[in-house]
Amino acid sequence: SIKLNSTMSLFDNYEQQFATTTTDATIRINRLQDLSGSDKASVVSQVESCLGDAKDLVDQMEITMLECAAELRPDLQKRISTYKAELVRLYKELEKAQSIERENRGFQRATGISTTSDDHKKLVFGNEDILGQSSKHLERGQRIVVQTEEIGLEVMSDLRDQRDTIERSIDRMRGVGTELSQSSRILSRMKLRIYQNRFILIIGVIALLCMLILVIFIIVKSRIDQSNK
Repeated sequence: SIKLNSTMSLFDNYEQQFATTTTDATIRINRLQDLSGSDKASVVSQVESCLGDAKDLVDQMEITMLECAAELRPDLQKRISTYKAELVRLYKELEKAQSIERENRGFQRATGISTTSDDHKKLVFGNEDILGQSSKHLERGQRIVVQTEEIGLEVMSDLRDQRDTIERSIDRMRGVGTELSQSSRILSRMKLRIYQNRFILIIGVIALLCMLILVIFIIVKSRIDQSNK
């Protein structure tokens, strides 16, 4: 149970990192329309780095899913599929943003007029939806982390209680062992006294028998002497 909670906590942590990374990528994609030149190239590089990190997180989720219980895997697989779809969409949005920028530059060179296409507006609205979804994923990940921390604290409290119970049991066993040792010494002394008493009793019986034999011998000898006279 503790291992399962640890695995699920790791998966939830990957989800939270994925939500944060994709949110960052979405924000940077939305900034591309206002940038140009080296600034735009720098942001594109940052977005590509974010998406690469997000892909690595999805790979880690798949590895972690294999360590979870079989009954949990279908739900985890659905969540991973959703993240993969979101990742693909972000790559497409990045390509669209770059394509729109190239088309605008060509149009400006040809006509000298700056314009914003309907496709670009759709891209902005689509990114806003993605940003909202990413924020929801982030909030959900935060709630899961809080719940996981609460569960961890409960488990630690239970473990401390069990440790205290075990320590008390060990103390009782030590006390019982001490009492048994004392009882064993008392029994040994009692056995020794019993053997001593038996030995004394045997010596006393032998002495009485010897005295009885001696008395009988004296009586018999006395009668023989009288009969001889």
